[in-house]
Parts: sequence; structure tokens; C-alpha cells
Amino acid sequence: MGGGFLLVGGLMYAFKSFWVGLYQKSTPASNLFFDYLLPFVFCLMILHLAESYARIHLQTVVSAFYKEVLLKVVILLSLLAFAGGFIRFEQLVGWRLSAFGVAGLGIFWFLSQRGWLRWGNPFRLYRANSCAKWWFMAALLCWAG
Repeated sequence: MGGGFLLVGGLMYAFKSFWVGLYQKSTPASNLFFDYLLPFVFCLMILHLAESYARIHLQTVVSAFYKEVLLKVVILLSLLAFAGGFIRFEQLVGWRLSAFGVAGLGIFWFLSQRGWLRWGNPFRLYRANSCAKWWFMAALLCWAG
């Protein structure tokens, strides 16, 4: 699956290069596609590869230090994607909807803690599937455009 994300991302980048080289200008539709959809796909690719790596290797590695380093790297990448998406989302629709998206994450967190959503804790990388679902939701809210 990670290879599929790499392939799609590479094809999208190649298409962008061809599109810009052919027309030498950007339409509003292509701006929306390349400025918002393309980074979103790369964000998903990074998160998916990190999740796959964690799911495969964290079960066999016994070093707590190694697990902790990998956890911090994945969370840092996720937060960078979240922050970048927040800035782009703010530029597109304004602060009010950006704040609404962050409030939406808080609501999902609250519902999960009450047991109404079984998505788990986003900071528990040893449950990589639940971690990826949370950061996918964060990226989706922030890169939406």
C-alpha cells in the first residue's frame, strides 16, 4: 500500500510538471489541485508509510529507546503536516473555519475518550492503526480545500 501512495504521488508530481511546462500558467482549478490535493496525498503517504513501518517493526523490536525515537519522529511529522495544513486552510477560508476544524478534532477526542468512538489514543504508536486514523483525520480537516 505504501508503494501505491509513492506511485500516485510520483505520477501527480510528473503531471504537475507536464501541466506547468505545457501551459506556462495556472488556472484556479489547477492551483486548488496542486496546492491542496497534492500535499494532502503526500501527507497521507508519509503517515501510511510510518504506520506500516511501526506495525511491522515495533512488534519485533524490544528496545524501548528505539520505539520512543520512532514515536517522536512520527508525531513530529504528523504535527508538521497538521501545522502546514492549518496555515493553508486559514489562507483559503479564514480563521473561523480553521478554528472550527480544530474544535472538531477536540470533539472527536472527547467522544473517543468516552468510548463512543473506538479510535484509540493518537499518541500510542504501538497501536499504530489507531494513531494513523487520528492523524489522518487531522490532515483531512486541515488540507480540506
